Amino acid sequence: MSDNFSVSLVIPCFNAEIFIKPVIDSVLQQTRKPDEIIVIDDGSIDNTRKLVGQFPGVRLIAHPTNLGIAAARNTAIAQAQGEIIVFLDADAIAAPVYIEEIIAPFSRQNVAGVNGRALEVVQKNIYDKWRREVLFQEWGDNFRAEVFFLFGMCAAYRKEALAQVGGFDELFRTSGEDMDISFRLRKLGYLLAYNPEALVYHQRQDSAQTIKKMTFRHCFWGFLAQKKNKCFQNKLTVWQSAFVLVRQLFYDGLLKGNLRFALLSLQLHAVIGRAWLAARRTDLAAAAAETGKVGHHNYEWEGHGKK
Repeated sequence: MSDNFSVSLVIPCFNAEIFIKPVIDSVLQQTRKPDEIIVIDDGSIDNTRKLVGQFPGVRLIAHPTNLGIAAARNTAIAQAQGEIIVFLDADAIAAPVYIEEIIAPFSRQNVAGVNGRALEVVQKNIYDKWRREVLFQEWGDNFRAEVFFLFGMCAAYRKEALAQVGGFDELFRTSGEDMDISFRLRKLGYLLAYNPEALVYHQRQDSAQTIKKMTFRHCFWGFLAQKKNKCFQNKLTVWQSAFVLVRQLFYDGLLKGNLRFALLSLQLHAVIGRAWLAARRTDLAAAAAETGKVGHHNYEWEGHGKK
C-alpha cells in the first residue's frame, strides 16, 4: 500500500537480551519499511544494548537507570521524527505486514491510535493457557472502527495527538499507561481503531510465580487508570469475566479433568479481586510520589528477560 505518513518504529525494552534480536529482525523484514527504527533501553543490566548495537540501521537511546515503561515511551515521543509512532514490545515478533496494516486506519483524520492483534503463541503450560484466555491483548477477529483502549504491546499513535495530551503519565511505571492515554485521547474526541491484520506474536512464557505477578500488575494498574479517568470500560465485562471463571472451573476442571487449571483459575481470579481492592484504596497523589521507590511490588517492571 502507499501512504503519506512518516513512520517511526519504536521498541521500548528492559533486560530484553533473550528476544531483542528476532524482534528487530522482524521489523527489518516489513513490507512497509519504517522511516526509522528506535530502541529505547530503560536501564537494562543484561546484554540488550550490545545486541542492539549489532544492527547498524537501528538507533539506540539508553536510559542510565530504569524509569519505567511510560518514561520509555515519552523518550520515544521526544526523539522520534515520524508523524506516526508505531510501538512494538521487545518480546513480540511482528508479522511482515505489521506496519503496513497498523498505519492503514490513520487515513481517517480523527483516528489518533490503532491497535494490532497480539497472539499468545507460546503455550507450554497451564500458566500460558490462562494468560491466553484471560490476559489476552486483542479485540477479536474483526476490524473495529472504535475500541475503548489500546493494548500497548502493538499500538500506533499520531505523534501530534500524543503531544496534545502531554504524553504518557509516568505514574504508570509498569503497566496501565496504555489504558490511561487511551482514555485521555478519547476525552478529546479522538477515535481508537483496531486492525486484527496487524499481527504480532507474543513470545512470553509464564511460571506459577510470574503469572501471579503479571496478573496483579496488569489488573492493579488497569483499574487505577480507570479510576483516574473515571472511565470504567474493560475488555471483559463483569458478566463475561464470571462466565470465563465458570467455564474454566466446570468445563476445564470437571468435564475435561484438568483440576490444576481450575484451581489456578480460582487463585488468579482472587488475585484480580485483590488488585481491584488495592486500586480502590490507592490515593493517586500518593502513588505518584512513590513511583521512584525501586522494588515496590506495584512499581517493579520485570522487563523481558525471562521466558
